[in-house]
Amino acid sequence: MVTVGQLMTIAHLPRIVKAIVTPAVVVAAAGGSSGGESASNVRATYHFYNPEQNGWDLNAVSAYCSTWDANKPLAWRSKYGWTAFCGPVGPRGQDACGKCLMVTNIGTGVQATVRIVDQCSNGGLDLDAGVFQKLDTDGRGNAQGHLCVKRGKGLDTEKRRDDRSGSENEEGDTGDMHDVPSLS
Repeated sequence: MVTVGQLMTIAHLPRIVKAIVTPAVVVAAAGGSSGGESASNVRATYHFYNPEQNGWDLNAVSAYCSTWDANKPLAWRSKYGWTAFCGPVGPRGQDACGKCLMVTNIGTGVQATVRIVDQCSNGGLDLDAGVFQKLDTDGRGNAQGHLCVKRGKGLDTEKRRDDRSGSENEEGDTGDMHDVPSLS
């Protein structure tokens, strides 16, 4: 059996497997509130963004969101791990860029916050391999080629003045956790 870490040292592959939502997806919309949507049993695979090695440069990894977010401060780009978002519910395209998600490994309960920097079309998440490894504490995700994660509501904890302008919110941060389809 080859681990994610071994694969990372063997080859830099663009995508290992596609992320798709299993038939058991449960979607609960937050009926008009800003809490976002939730889904369970979402398949999350991994992608080699290697943000640390690429200087947290969205252009260097050809991320879809680089058009809007590449010039954000380094502290903003490096605050959370990266993911492509291709969920069955939630924002799409530019509207998803920069949003943060809380991802929970269903099998272990381990959580990580990730920032959407890319898009995909396969119905789930494509996590940076480093985030995938942090979530895969029992090795099952590596063995199966994917993790089953859940995503819920509730990361609207920071007030924002203007989501797209890059202006600071009351917490001194930009672009974090506002109207987020969280994964928790």
